[in-house]
Amino acid sequence: MIQLVEIDIEQFRGIRNLKLEFNRESFGIQGPNGAGKSGVIDAIEFALTGDVSRLGGTGTKELSVKKHGPHVDYANKPQAAVVRLTVYLANLDETATITRTADAPAKPQILVRDPSTHTKVVEALDQVAKHPEIALTRREIVAFILATESERAERVQVLLRLSWIKKTRAALTKARNTCRGGAKAAKEALHASEESLKAHLQIADLEEPSILNAINKRRELLGLTTADKTLPANELADGLMASSAVVNKQSVLNDLAVLIKAAKDTDLVDALVDIQSHLEVLDDNPNLWKAVRSQSLLEAGLGLIEDELCPLCDHAWNDEQQLRTHLMEKLKKAKQASQHLDAIKQAATTASNKIDSVCSLATPLRRAAGRLELNSEEQALTDWTASLAEIRGYLRSVEGLCANRDQLGTTLFSPDVEDLLSKLEIQFQSLPDDESLNAARSFVSVAVERIQKWQQCQLDAEESAAASQLAQTTYDAFWDAARFVLESVYAKIEDSFIESYRFINRDDESSFVASLTPDEGKLDLKVEFHGRGLFHPGAYHSEGHQDGMGLCLYLALMRQQFGNEFRLVLLDDVVMSVDKVHRKQLCRLFKEEFPETQFIITTHDDAWFHQMCKAKLIKPGFGVRFRGWSVEDGPKVSTQTEVWDEVEKALEVDKVPEAAAALRRHLEFVATELADGLQAQVTFRADHDHSMGDLFPSVLKKFSKLLKQAKKVASAWGDTEAEASVVALESTFDSARHEADAESWAVNKAIHYNAWADFGKADFEDVVNAYKSLLDCMACSVCQQWLLPNTRQNPDAIRCECGRTNLNLKKPPRGHKPRRPAAVVDQDTKPRVQRELWNQEGETPGSNL
Repeated sequence: MIQLVEIDIEQFRGIRNLKLEFNRESFGIQGPNGAGKSGVIDAIEFALTGDVSRLGGTGTKELSVKKHGPHVDYANKPQAAVVRLTVYLANLDETATITRTADAPAKPQILVRDPSTHTKVVEALDQVAKHPEIALTRREIVAFILATESERAERVQVLLRLSWIKKTRAALTKARNTCRGGAKAAKEALHASEESLKAHLQIADLEEPSILNAINKRRELLGLTTADKTLPANELADGLMASSAVVNKQSVLNDLAVLIKAAKDTDLVDALVDIQSHLEVLDDNPNLWKAVRSQSLLEAGLGLIEDELCPLCDHAWNDEQQLRTHLMEKLKKAKQASQHLDAIKQAATTASNKIDSVCSLATPLRRAAGRLELNSEEQALTDWTASLAEIRGYLRSVEGLCANRDQLGTTLFSPDVEDLLSKLEIQFQSLPDDESLNAARSFVSVAVERIQKWQQCQLDAEESAAASQLAQTTYDAFWDAARFVLESVYAKIEDSFIESYRFINRDDESSFVASLTPDEGKLDLKVEFHGRGLFHPGAYHSEGHQDGMGLCLYLALMRQQFGNEFRLVLLDDVVMSVDKVHRKQLCRLFKEEFPETQFIITTHDDAWFHQMCKAKLIKPGFGVRFRGWSVEDGPKVSTQTEVWDEVEKALEVDKVPEAAAALRRHLEFVATELADGLQAQVTFRADHDHSMGDLFPSVLKKFSKLLKQAKKVASAWGDTEAEASVVALESTFDSARHEADAESWAVNKAIHYNAWADFGKADFEDVVNAYKSLLDCMACSVCQQWLLPNTRQNPDAIRCECGRTNLNLKKPPRGHKPRRPAAVVDQDTKPRVQRELWNQEGETPGSNL
């Protein structure tokens, strides 16, 4: 993975000209809202991907990199908006410079030191461009935590580059549903054939004995041998004299009754009514209707995209990605109508199957009418079944339904149709009953025909059911394998997520647990709330804790995806809701758990920026402050230095107000840090907004108390060297404290009263020196870290992080008698204390200062 070396930004977004040197180190950018911090993140993202995610998404239809990437004064000159980013590719040990302009964002210029590595560098950068997950904003954090299960699954799988699972599952789901629909239609056809055959044979079931009994009665009447099997069905008609003039009265009457029942079927009526209601909803919302009509066109267009030329209208776009994004947005709106569309399709399938049954039942009646030379009735039945077939054709597409909706319900069982069937019934009832032989022949002939159709429907239903089962089995097998893969991946992510979240919340959620559970197209996240069970992250946790969860989950995902190659992450003001205590733990998390990762962090919070600098997450010289912004000049930048350098630079140009403000902000930040670390007793405030005046006296009092305790302990152990060191530090501290107390009014006056007329540079230099000396007494001269108790409960030492400075607070056991070592003189004549071995076994004095 890459790390950033340098960026040069010209006329891009809100930045006029800005050059930052990262040198592969973590880097901080601090400034108020609207100062241009996010513009740097946008520029980095643009250089790496050719896109700016902030210009995409919901509500950004009219925004584009070409139009809105350049500075507003260069909106018509996108070629002037240039970003040059130098990156280091660790796996290739190569440095490359990427140059992009807003007028051609998809055509970067890539320069490398070694031309032989150019192809590999381009391939590596292309992978970064396709997966720009290194940039994280708070809205994306919230998307990880508070998104729906399906949205979370999609985002996580994109980041893990497992999108193929979703695509494959969607394809298998479509195949499964298609086969399932075919099986349902075949089952409906089988049911219709069964009902038709049972109605003709006048039997309750289609068991072979029942079928043979009904047919053999007629064969015996005709003087034919009885049949002993139904297969092949045509053998049941052996010996029959073909006669088109014969019509079986009872059979046609039975067929007529079944037809009327099928035409009035409530399921058919309800399906047609359902179609009409959903079409009315689409009519009431033209946009939905337009989206429905354009969906198939958009899907076809997306599959035909090969370059910047639109396959639908031949319009030339800036680049292929922009065209694809445009069509995807339109397709997304189209899919909002899918609920109504799916309901229409489902109802249409039901209606189509029922109409098939009606047409099937009408066919023998039409033939019977022809045999009886009822020409007008035969033609009417022909016209009716033709209209039903036409309606069935309309049911195959939404467009057909829309164009012919007026015919739905009017021609299925209209008064004319009912009158036609009544006339047929009268004609059939008038048939003579003494034509038993002809009736028998007709009965057997019709029975054979219907048995053959029933048997074919059985085969079709079996094949369709087998195909449906195979599709379901294939889907289940895929999802079982995918679930196994996802569960193993998510288990690792879950452990890493829990570990990181416990790390930053060790004070209140040190036993925190969470659960990541994949399901079909979903990813469920449940988190523990103080031992009360697992809940949705938004149920009880605060916004700050949710932000922390999102960041920890993101880091766990990136660690899973890149492993040791996780070298870069951009965090754009993502901890705005996290409190100061947990931000300090975040610094430790970044440093200790991700030592090889380069963090580019923007924040509007001055305290958070100080914490990052103090924790050495951001090293001196690797941070900038944006003091403000103007459309003419862009961000007003001042490079981050130690606060004393900042104060000194302000005093060099006689800017005492700025120096005083910087000093006071630093002292308030330091006072907060020390009050927490020393556990100083501070007067309670309901708003927790403690000022320097509230904190600093308590901090100094607690530190002085600890020095006195360390002095007594050293004396009790008989460690004269340690005692002398503490005495010297105590004396220096008391002197510095006295000087700072004498000058404290100046800071307050400088800040609150603005009385600069009588308060000049020389006066304030004394104030600066006094406070600097005081703070130096409370920090290690080697690692520059504060001298703090080693534990929050019953500390036995005051020490710095490097351990060079260590004041013992552990008292010797009762009855211990210290032995005073003799003073000796070193070769350089400087006195020192030579400690002797201690007689008591296991007893050792406190470490020296």
